[in-house]
Formats: sequence, structure tokens, C-alpha cells
Amino acid sequence: DVAAVKAEQPDVLIIAAGSDPIMPRFPGVEKNNVLWVGDVHLNRAVSGDKVVIVGGGLTGCEAALHLAQEGKSVVIIDMLEEEELDTSEPLILRRGTGLLDMLDERGVRFMTGVKLEEITAKGILVMDKNWKRFEIAADAVVLSLGFKPRDAVVASLQELAPDVYRIGDCRRPERIKEAIHDGFNVAVEI
Repeated sequence: DVAAVKAEQPDVLIIAAGSDPIMPRFPGVEKNNVLWVGDVHLNRAVSGDKVVIVGGGLTGCEAALHLAQEGKSVVIIDMLEEEELDTSEPLILRRGTGLLDMLDERGVRFMTGVKLEEITAKGILVMDKNWKRFEIAADAVVLSLGFKPRDAVVASLQELAPDVYRIGDCRRPERIKEAIHDGFNVAVEI
């Protein structure tokens, strides 16, 4: 915290404060059957047999595989088209090379080019690229919409040393590899 950093009187401060999950305020997001994808990875129980995962990136796909292996019927939705998901993710997420094939084997369905509008009592309401709204049945909804840097933490520490570096997810949420490179590059600089 600020007091601890002030007490040290550092010449250089490296801020690696991480990030927070993006949790938009969709109507219905406060319902008990709505979880953050991190809850799935922490083995929090996901109620019911039908699950919709909102966000088709690597984390959402990993959660989908985990839930499908538990016997749940899983649908992944994303605003991007499937080809766009493939180009933004590592090789493991591409068809013919791993995770997507395992999802196919477990019957996980992708519904791309749709946007979440509302979480309802019966599932979710989405809108497609043609402005058509329809409902997808779900007992549970898992939000996997990425992360945002902890800008407030960084701002509170920014003026506490002559040289300040922002690394990892608090600079730009990415994968662990990029965070390690950030730390290495800053260490070499100082």
C-alpha cells in the first residue's frame, strides 16, 4: 500500500498490481446463477446441467472443457466470429491442434457473432449481427470477458519514486509470458 512504499523511500518502484475481471452491468448479472470464470477454475459449484459461457477466449474455453468433463451441456458465446477468435489466441486454441478439438469431442457448442443483452430467469438473451434477439436456455451463466488493469492502484503509487515502472497485467492484461518479459526488461533497464 501507499504507506509501505513511502516508508521504504524507493529510488525505483516496479508496480505489478495485476488486474481485475471485467464484469459489465448486464441486466440480471446479480443473479445467483451468474459466476465469474475464475470461480469455475476455483472449483466453485456450477448449478444445473446447462451452462452458457460468455467469452470464447482461452480462459472461457478452458472453463468450458472443465464443465463439459463434469457432464454439463456447454455453449460458448462471443461477439467475435470464430475465425477472429482463432487469430487472437495461441496455437492451442486453433482447430486441429488441441483445445478446440477437445471441446468438439465433449459436445461444447460455439455461438459466435452474438452479443449478450440480458441474463434472464431461463438463460440469456442475445442479439446477433442482424439485430435479431433470441434466448439461449441456461441453468448457469459464466462470464469470461477479460481483465482491466488496476489503474487506481497504479495512480496511488505513481508519484512515490523518481523512477516508476508499470509491468504485467496492471500495464496491459496478457498472459504470464508477457508479464515475465515485462519484469525481465525492467530489471535489465535498472
